[in-house]
Amino acid sequence: MNPVIKVDIGDGKTVSLTDPAAIFVAIYMTWAREIRVFGTLSPCVTYRGHLRASWKLLPTLYRHWTAPEMEAAKKIHVLKQAEKEIIAEFKNRFALVERSKFEILAYAQHHGAPTRLLDWSRNPLAALWFAVSEKEADSESGVVYQIRVIPERGVCMTDDYELDFCDGGKCKQPIHILPSPSFISRTDRQRSAFSIVTLTDDLAFKPLDEIAPTCIRKFVIPQNLKAGIRRLLTEIGIDPFTLFGTPDSVGKSWALRLDYSDLNITPPTNAV
Repeated sequence: MNPVIKVDIGDGKTVSLTDPAAIFVAIYMTWAREIRVFGTLSPCVTYRGHLRASWKLLPTLYRHWTAPEMEAAKKIHVLKQAEKEIIAEFKNRFALVERSKFEILAYAQHHGAPTRLLDWSRNPLAALWFAVSEKEADSESGVVYQIRVIPERGVCMTDDYELDFCDGGKCKQPIHILPSPSFISRTDRQRSAFSIVTLTDDLAFKPLDEIAPTCIRKFVIPQNLKAGIRRLLTEIGIDPFTLFGTPDSVGKSWALRLDYSDLNITPPTNAV
């Protein structure tokens, strides 16, 4: 049986909430707002949605690393070389010569290159969208992670876009949170931020919630509610177009609006 929540809307009137998706989103936002930052746009608290709860908080650069027998120092050498070549190619191909190495990595990340960055958002509803956005993943629960900047526990925040800040010993913490560079078009739409782990020891190969467990919380999205939450978010303006702003995303937004497969619509019994 679905829960019923009664809300007083004034003048002695109440509205009964019976929509499971709406109730879930209200509970989710209550969880998200338990930790809040006032008066700043800095990414002190950020969120990341996973379509599948089984996915780990590992960046794409070493998410599928298959050489466990290799020494950590050799792994780091290989990945540093790969990162160097990715930066060089994007720098030369897309006129990014004036950008820092981190800015180029962020640009590469947004365009599908494997990097050691993880995308986060300061908007908890944007993260929730990414956790429910693909119908093909509705058979498995999703999850939203929340990471909080607590330097003494391993997570610091910086606006220093030089990789040496993370890797050269300027900061002693393993995880760094940075706002997404403003020249990346979808930054404002997604209120984006990035995490990056220092590439000076084998910590880089561990999920973030293992490196700094007391800075990270998670909220699981049940698989049976994902379709309803996706529709609700689309109705309130959280959809592919608002998050990406591309022609392809307009098309995808319309496809979602016109997909009624989750509503179980049946014709009336007296239909001709």
